[in-house]
Amino acid sequence: MNDNFFPSKSFNIDNMITNNDYLEDVLKLNIGKKASFYITIPTSNENNDRVFEGILEKVGKNFVVISNPVDGKWYFILFPYLTFIIFDEAINY
Repeated sequence: MNDNFFPSKSFNIDNMITNNDYLEDVLKLNIGKKASFYITIPTSNENNDRVFEGILEKVGKNFVVISNPVDGKWYFILFPYLTFIIFDEAINY
């Protein structure tokens, strides 16, 4: 395993919390925008990588809620599983 990928000496839980706060703040500025939410669930044998498309409706400390106007479904996605997000338009930050 590459030691540079998991820098244990510089890992700090306070930095992780601050980064989550920043992520939450940026996402709150973009509520109402359409995006694709990519998640990875490492413990799943079947669907460990998934993409959810929809409108960003709600942002919490460790989750987002999106709605898909095409099929009427709503999704609750936890930050630990969120890999990245692609917005269909410019974002506010």
